[in-house]
Amino acid sequence: AIVITLGLVLMGALSFAGGTYIKDNVTDQLTAQKIAFAPVGSDGLPQDITKYGGTQVVNGAQAKVFADDYIEAHVQASIRGAEKANPSLAGVTTYSGVSTASRANPDSEELSALVQTVFRGEMLRASLLNSWGWWTFGVILFWIGIGAFALGGLIAASVIFVLSPAGKKALRAKLATDKAVLRDRVAKAEGNDRPSTDRPSAGSGGNAVNKD
Repeated sequence: AIVITLGLVLMGALSFAGGTYIKDNVTDQLTAQKIAFAPVGSDGLPQDITKYGGTQVVNGAQAKVFADDYIEAHVQASIRGAEKANPSLAGVTTYSGVSTASRANPDSEELSALVQTVFRGEMLRASLLNSWGWWTFGVILFWIGIGAFALGGLIAASVIFVLSPAGKKALRAKLATDKAVLRDRVAKAEGNDRPSTDRPSAGSGGNAVNKD
C-alpha cells in the first residue's frame, strides 16, 4: 500500500506539473498574438458566438471557437462573395478548391487575392486548433494529477486508520464477528448431518396390539 501510495503521489505530481506547464505555455503564446473576436453588434461577429464579442483569445477553448466558428465563417463568406463573379467557385469550400479555380483563371485578380485570403485564414485556423489540442492535453494531464493525488490520499488515510488504535479495534471486532458467524454455520451444518433419534423404527406401529 505504501509503494502504491508513493507511486500515485509521484504520478500526480508529474501530471499536475506537466498539465499546468502546457496550459500556461499555450496561454502565454495566445496572449502574445493578441487575437480577439469582433466587438458585440458588429457585422463581423457571427450570431451564434456573440458571447465572445470583443474577447481576447487566451486559452484553448476560445482558440477552438475562434478557429471553427469565426475564421471558418469569414473564409466561407469570402468564397461565397466571390462566387457571384466567378461561377467556378460554386460548391467550393476549401483552399484547394479556390486554388484550382484560380489556376484555371490566371488573369483573375479577385481569385488570386481570394487564394491568399483563404490560405492565411486556414493557416491561422490550423495554428489555433493546434493550440487547442495542446491545451486539451494539458487539461487532461492536470485532472489526472488531481485524481492521482486524491486516490493516493485516500489509500494513505485508509492505511493510517488501519494502523491506528481505533482501526485495530475495529478490525478485531470484525474478525470476532466473522468467527462467530463461521462457528454458527459449522454448528448448523454438523447438526443437519446427524441422524435423527426421534424417528419411529420401521417395525413399530402407531398403536400397540393387545394380547389375549
